[in-house]
Amino acid sequence: MFGRKSYGKDILFTVEKIIETKSGNAFCILKGLTVRVEADADIDDLEIIQEAVVKSSMRSFDDKLNRKIKQLQDYREENSQKGFLREEQ
Repeated sequence: MFGRKSYGKDILFTVEKIIETKSGNAFCILKGLTVRVEADADIDDLEIIQEAVVKSSMRSFDDKLNRKIKQLQDYREENSQKGFLREEQ
């Protein structure tokens, strides 16, 4: 996993492709790990992210996702009891 130094390594990426230009510079096409995004970056802007940081980031993402799912379930239950939601077909 990699992070872009110029963006403070705010998103974790996998490298999809490395492209070398005619001038000899290399840049990468990146795919977000937990965010649905594709980006590019100069190869010198990338930094390898330690496995422990990746695992921690994934746990944090999973926790956030689980909280959102629970909120949605609670919302649906509360509003179905009030008669605001249609019954499943």
